[in-house]
Amino acid sequence: MALDGVEDSLRYLSELQPVYQGYGIAAVGWASLLVPFHFGSLLVSSTYRKDLNSAQRVEWISRCVSSVHALVIFAAFSLALFPASATGEYERIWLCRAGLVLANGYFIYDFVLVLLCIRTITAGPSTLVHHVVCAYVVRTALSRGYDMPMIWAGGFFLTEVSTPLVNWRWFLYFKHKHETVYKVCGILMTLVFFLGRIVYMPVFLIYIYAQNDLVNSIPSRSEAFFLG
Repeated sequence: MALDGVEDSLRYLSELQPVYQGYGIAAVGWASLLVPFHFGSLLVSSTYRKDLNSAQRVEWISRCVSSVHALVIFAAFSLALFPASATGEYERIWLCRAGLVLANGYFIYDFVLVLLCIRTITAGPSTLVHHVVCAYVVRTALSRGYDMPMIWAGGFFLTEVSTPLVNWRWFLYFKHKHETVYKVCGILMTLVFFLGRIVYMPVFLIYIYAQNDLVNSIPSRSEAFFLG
């Protein structure tokens, strides 16, 4: 029953028009996670309770939300894109659309948060630029009216698989940077980053361009240029 409720919610999000309403719902949803992560961190993390100032606490819970976002997005696009049906059709394209709406909601929420904490949060200006570019790409992919841009964008979001390890390493830095767990996390982060981004992307591009029907669905050269 719970899974049915999740599917119904995602389908609703994928079908909501105009799409910016979905962005707003998703942004509020991501922002609402800050409160439980604050109280949860107070309960389970002595680092959060004792060793962080207020600015670091904001970044801590922001990174908690970032990790959840990465896992949700990775799961959604994995289910949406792999495997395609025997005919090469993507039967869960609605899930790909829902994932993109969730992603843009996250970019909006995190853009506002980073803007409010621009002087204290790590890599604030570059994060703002990243979010603006990504939000524009997602919005454009959703507005094209056919599947290829959404599949393309969804495939790129699978690189988020390394984000939880990046955040975990940041969490460990404050009290455990000289311990084995910190070094192991760094090794895992590097390995997953290499496999999940540098190795994965060429494989994904080959996978996409091997599907002639999907490639032939691109209506013009300008659209092909947009898709890289």
